[in-house]
Amino acid sequence: MTEPDEPEVLVYDDPDALAEAAAERVKAGIVAGVRERGAAHFAVSGGSSPVPLYRLLATRTDIPWVDVHLWWVDDRFVPPDHPDSNVALVRDTLLQADVETTHGAPVPAHNVHPFPTLDGLQAGRGPGWVAETYAEEIGRHVPAEDGRPRFDVMLLGIGPDGHTMSVFPGSPALAPDAPLALAVPAPRDVEPHLPRVTLQAHVADDARTLLVLVPDGAKAAILARVLEGPRDEQALPAQVARRAGALWLLTRAAAAELRRSS
Repeated sequence: MTEPDEPEVLVYDDPDALAEAAAERVKAGIVAGVRERGAAHFAVSGGSSPVPLYRLLATRTDIPWVDVHLWWVDDRFVPPDHPDSNVALVRDTLLQADVETTHGAPVPAHNVHPFPTLDGLQAGRGPGWVAETYAEEIGRHVPAEDGRPRFDVMLLGIGPDGHTMSVFPGSPALAPDAPLALAVPAPRDVEPHLPRVTLQAHVADDARTLLVLVPDGAKAAILARVLEGPRDEQALPAQVARRAGALWLLTRAAAAELRRSS
């Protein structure tokens, strides 16, 4: 049974089953946003964890993609065609994937909102400018409540040190009054060792549908600390998603060290 201030945790046999379940939750969040506000704002993440989900979503014709705005929770400060770019990952698996009879989710080009890393690089501006510009763009498009944007669907994962987005232990992005988007120095302990840009951690507090995907059994130990250990977001930033209303989707391998599972 889920505690009142804890997320719901669901466990699946394998990454494909996890992706199927996640796709249904993404669809529900998007459909609700379109029905209630005329558009849905979908914030995606990078890394390997969401790739099976993106490939599956690329085949889904029952989602109103024309009304979806696509955003990123973080990116590396590299051009969008760089192999370490989160934009490239989503483009190649969700937006332009050649899967079965479809060629990717048909999100209109003007509804795709990557961090403007290419503009920053071409203009000789740094990650700070990219972050500030992105925050302004979010402010123009994403509906806000109490001055804070509310994404309809947000996807997160966790890193080997307990980070999420590009919010690493001790990051200023954990402060409740942090700017909406921030520049992040290249991490020393997590690859790739590249400067980054990220949304601030507590934007996850306001997402209407918050999904955390953990298919990797290699993260079982850190996942147990994040979900069942003492609360310390400064040490384990992924705990910002350890909140009521969030949904954590795990494989059995990832959940192997949890005391409880559903």
